[in-house]
Amino acid sequence: MHQHWRPRFPHRIAGLIAILCLSRTLSAQTEAAASKPPSYPSFKVAARLHFQGYYFDNDEYATAGFGNPGPKSSFFTRRARIEIAGKLSERVSFIVQPSFENGGGREPNLRLRDAYIDVILSSEVGASQVKLRFGQEKRPFNRYELLSANNLPSIERGAGRGLLPQGSNNYFERAGFLSHDVGISVLGKLGSVATAQVGLYNGTGESFIDNNNSKSFGVRLTSSVGSKVNLGASYFSHDGIVTPPQPAPPAPAGTPDSAFRNNAFGLDASWGKPGDAGFFAVADYMRGEAFRNGLPSMSGLSVVSAYHFRLARVGLYAIEPALRFDTADPDSETDKDASALLTAVLGLYLNSSTIFRVAYERQHFERNGPSTAGIRTAMTVHF
Repeated sequence: MHQHWRPRFPHRIAGLIAILCLSRTLSAQTEAAASKPPSYPSFKVAARLHFQGYYFDNDEYATAGFGNPGPKSSFFTRRARIEIAGKLSERVSFIVQPSFENGGGREPNLRLRDAYIDVILSSEVGASQVKLRFGQEKRPFNRYELLSANNLPSIERGAGRGLLPQGSNNYFERAGFLSHDVGISVLGKLGSVATAQVGLYNGTGESFIDNNNSKSFGVRLTSSVGSKVNLGASYFSHDGIVTPPQPAPPAPAGTPDSAFRNNAFGLDASWGKPGDAGFFAVADYMRGEAFRNGLPSMSGLSVVSAYHFRLARVGLYAIEPALRFDTADPDSETDKDASALLTAVLGLYLNSSTIFRVAYERQHFERNGPSTAGIRTAMTVHF
């Protein structure tokens, strides 16, 4: 019996039409969800935990006269922080970051780090905007200081515990140019091309009220050059009557203005981002006046580089060798007082947010005396 051939094209066309209809329905649902206005308030919680240990041959510098770097070996919680970021409307957001850590001394320390409110002032909320910030933030100075502590290839920004606090970051923080302060600032962003920030601060440091009639102020500009390179410049004028880190008492009536100011400028550049595959580098040059009698001129240069190798099928997410060189001169008029710090690090990424680092660090002093050298380790997670 002869069988009639039946064309299959109608069935295939019907199936194709069904698939197109389903795809269009899903696309319409996705577009509807995307066009739905966001609801406020909204909140996001993040955290970081950094545990550190070290061993340094620092017996020659263990007396208070040399700065007392602490014991030869120690384990401590470097950072234990929770961050709550909230959006109250399209234009109003805030960040609060308490911190529990004992990296600064013997006793546990509950601190308040970032704590500020942002209000967008520009007419349109987008890639380019102007916003006003109220509260506690880092002073707008030094690129590596402003880089998130979630992923520091050198483990520390300056000379960490176990070493003498004589790196460029240490000197400029003690002079009142780095770290947190309370105040108000204006931030501008021109897409991904350039940013600017101008801030007015108490000058007394983290969580302290002012103790005189004057204020510290700073300005920072950055600009992108291509997809990898970013350049920056900063200036900061510090209100020099205060004596951080002592608590600042309420200012009595008739409190005078500052007895003096110490000023500093910085130039910086970076290539890439930490944690991204490939090469990363950041360099900071700073020059300014020390926060002590006579306002001696001081300078510092810090260069950090790393190469991030992504791995497959070897039990690790990535490995990251890094090298840091830091040199600091606390008084350009005094001979043989400069120091240099060399750090060689190997970072082992268990995943993108869990990192174990081991570093060899050597601190050399221009004056007569032995160098300090040893091993620093850090286990860090952030989420």
